[in-house]
Amino acid sequence: MDGTDLAKIVMNPVRMRIAQYLLLHEHGTTVQIGEELSDVPKASLYRHMRILEDAGLIQVVQENKKRGTVEKVYKLNQDNPLDSKEPGKEEIGQLIHSSLLGIMGEFQRYLKRDDVDPRKDMISLSSVVLLLSDEEFQEFFGKLGELYSSVLDHQPDGKRKPRKLTLISSPVTEEKKKKEGLGREERKC
Repeated sequence: MDGTDLAKIVMNPVRMRIAQYLLLHEHGTTVQIGEELSDVPKASLYRHMRILEDAGLIQVVQENKKRGTVEKVYKLNQDNPLDSKEPGKEEIGQLIHSSLLGIMGEFQRYLKRDDVDPRKDMISLSSVVLLLSDEEFQEFFGKLGELYSSVLDHQPDGKRKPRKLTLISSPVTEEKKKKEGLGREERKC
């Protein structure tokens, strides 16, 4: 299986959500993942899990016997087959497209709920164009990584709730630089 095939497997929105779950929780059973992805039918979830396992993107780390069946505990494969492949323009474009569709899907599911309150839920959208050298940009990302690391291991305490923060670094076209210049655009709902 080449990098293009693997990229297509990963770029499915449901499989991306499975990978995100395993990234966040380190491991999980199909039942646990299904509780988080409650909008995905069970049969579809099992099919997506099998596809990810067959592709070598997730692996079974434990098997538990439960009521005459075997429950598998999965984790992301540390030897990710995608890591050894250099993605081409098409794969990168598909990954970006799929990621953005996944984010849009999460917002659609959020907006279908009865208890939607964007201000209370602190939904925001922020965009800024920074003028940084490659070294400054790497240092900036390093500091962001440290900030993320400082809160990644927080445990539930009654006040905390899951919050998803998506960071996208995108190119700035020459046309956009001329029209908009540097600065910040922020929208809070």
